[in-house]
Amino acid sequence: MTLYRLLAVPARLALRVYFRRLVLSGRLDLPPSGPLILAANHPNSLVDALAMGWACERPVQFLARSGLFTNPVLGRILRAAGGIPVYRRLDNPAEMGRNEESFREAHRVLAEGGVIGIFPEGISHEELLLKQLKTGIARIALAVEREHGWALGLRIVPVGLDFTDRASFRSDLFIRVGEPIEVRDWRDAYSTDPAGAVRALVEEVAGRIEALVVTVRHENAPALLRDIETTFGTELAGGSDDGRARQALRHRLALALTHFHAEDPAAAQRIRAELDAYLETLRRHRISDEAIRRAEGAGGGLRLTASSLARLTAAALALPAALWGTLVNLIPWLLTDLSGRRARTPASATMVSTAKILTGLVAYPAAHALLFWGGYRWRGPAAAALIVLSGAACGVIALAFLRALGRLRTDAAALRLTLMSRGLSRRLRRQRLELLRSLERHRDEFEARSGAAPR
Repeated sequence: MTLYRLLAVPARLALRVYFRRLVLSGRLDLPPSGPLILAANHPNSLVDALAMGWACERPVQFLARSGLFTNPVLGRILRAAGGIPVYRRLDNPAEMGRNEESFREAHRVLAEGGVIGIFPEGISHEELLLKQLKTGIARIALAVEREHGWALGLRIVPVGLDFTDRASFRSDLFIRVGEPIEVRDWRDAYSTDPAGAVRALVEEVAGRIEALVVTVRHENAPALLRDIETTFGTELAGGSDDGRARQALRHRLALALTHFHAEDPAAAQRIRAELDAYLETLRRHRISDEAIRRAEGAGGGLRLTASSLARLTAAALALPAALWGTLVNLIPWLLTDLSGRRARTPASATMVSTAKILTGLVAYPAAHALLFWGGYRWRGPAAAALIVLSGAACGVIALAFLRALGRLRTDAAALRLTLMSRGLSRRLRRQRLELLRSLERHRDEFEARSGAAPR
């Protein structure tokens, strides 16, 4: 597992850079020793394994589909990091018998007190729901516990992974850890009816994971969830942009939308129609909702102008460093962007972030190694170190500079509304406020009906 520990450092750094926010919540006191099976949903390909590894301080050996091991580079890395291949019927039915060997390896890891990571859905997918789990997780857990006289102490820990936008750089990743399942508690059921115990344990694991993830079952609900959260997330979260508050909001919104689509579809249609009308008005006038909020919260044109000038001055001062950071990091950035585009298919975007992160883990160190070599040949080790360190630091400044440019564009639109289109500004702000009040009424109605905890 030495390679695992070596890879863990750049992998954790890559997650920190790639995601705007990494939020870990739930049962955080995982035991420092003893066998564990981490069982999670599977929305984002290999990024899910990186996320589980980030959430667990101990080395995790993952069960992964056998096709990944056929890649000469990735397969070598996966095996060296302790990965265990799983042979799926949909890949090659003739190789299913090789799973016995994989299960024996999983048994060995658990018997030695290690940690296994499993995605029991068996396939990565984009839907905001949990697919039917495969039985392998229960068969492994019950068999290895029985082999050790039901005294091994194996626990299955459910994990929920939730991405606000699985394919986008600087999106959010929420990880929730649930209460462990004590496998020894299934001893009597397994002794009486092994097949029934396997099915029951799978259902228990599925229920635990489903309670941790954002689940919406209506086909139109995911888009509505995204639009509500993007437009009114801060207000509906009680004015907070805290990661855990936004995570809790996503779960409440998903529950509410599932409720209205099932129990009151007319209300769900009204919400969609009202939101569509507001967003269409914004598109027609080429204004973002962020500009409306900026104009509303600025406290007048003079204050908005002053804050915009201050932001512009800061951006101008950062421009030289941002240009250097862009120049140094441009080629690896273009390579990671290209890999993400090539990984996207019409049917799925689950491989996009995986491609970007894996490419970045190679491209950025390679680019900075070349910089160091060039600087060393040019002026020696001190100059080489200065070039590399300044390039990395200015790369961070370049990211901040791009975000600042986006805010300046928003400020310009807000100023135009405040100073030149006051009538339009009032109408849009009124329309937005009415829509927010409508959403709050529906939220209160859902919480009253379901007994859900208030915000």
